[in-house]
Amino acid sequence: MALKPCRECGREVSTDAKTCPHCGKGGPTRRTTRLGIVLIGVLAFSIYTAFNMERLPESTERSASEVASPPALSREERTDSPRNQALSQIKLDFTWRKGGFETAMIVDFVITNPSPWRVKDLEITCDHFGPSGTKIDSNVKTIYEIVEPKGTKRVNQFNMGFIRSQATQSSCTVTNLVVG
Repeated sequence: MALKPCRECGREVSTDAKTCPHCGKGGPTRRTTRLGIVLIGVLAFSIYTAFNMERLPESTERSASEVASPPALSREERTDSPRNQALSQIKLDFTWRKGGFETAMIVDFVITNPSPWRVKDLEITCDHFGPSGTKIDSNVKTIYEIVEPKGTKRVNQFNMGFIRSQATQSSCTVTNLVVG
């Protein structure tokens, strides 16, 4: 049992008391800490974001066959190394939508590895385009997963990071990976 000052008269009152025995008014003061206010705000924001992400419309789906191929390799990279062969064979299908107040790109990936090598740590580059077809920005993230030889891996609700509000189309490709 702790003692705190009464809200009305300021005299010491048990925290278990419903009313002050001295003045008859409400119990002891309860001071709200700044940390408590911050935690309530974070909780409210999280709940609001969770409800809004479910109501956002899906963007148009695009497969890897509809997007540009990965950038050309330099002379040093033009070898028949397992990495380069796996990189040229990997297939990436995806669907995306905007989440988090329409500021984040949320993607569902299906990665198919037809190569004879196990691949991991796939670097994905997504380019974003406005309604006019102009490229307006891009995101690069690494998916730290393993895709077995001749295997398929699904990665759902992957957050690619911030996306401009004007983006209406995106193309994603695997730009790097590790064989092993």
